[in-house]
Amino acid sequence: MRQPLAQVGRGSRGISWAPVLFLLAFLVAIAVMALFFLEPLLRMANEASPEERRRLGAYGLLAICVLILILLGGLILTLRIGRRLAGIGGEKKGKPTVYLDAWSEAAKRMKVPAADDLEDPNSRDVEKPKED
Repeated sequence: MRQPLAQVGRGSRGISWAPVLFLLAFLVAIAVMALFFLEPLLRMANEASPEERRRLGAYGLLAICVLILILLGGLILTLRIGRRLAGIGGEKKGKPTVYLDAWSEAAKRMKVPAADDLEDPNSRDVEKPKED
């Protein structure tokens, strides 16, 4: 029986906290970068020559681009976007798994001795006592 739409995935258990925590951590990373990197860079830009201003602007742009790439990569990993896109192709990957019964498979592979080689279980190699 199919599940109702409300119960599919994480809907019945509430929200997924991983993306929320990731975004909060990213917000902290942006604040730290703004305070310790970009703010001193802007102070230096006021007293810099035009050539130095271009370099400082390039460093700032590079830092922001790296931070944005980290954000996008982290969101892709956190939200598991690849899993959602995996089923879009419509074609199945390979054939379905065939589950075998281990005991029946072992019985097929077992070598059965010929009937002549079998001993009578009632006859034993026990010495009979001598009658005097």
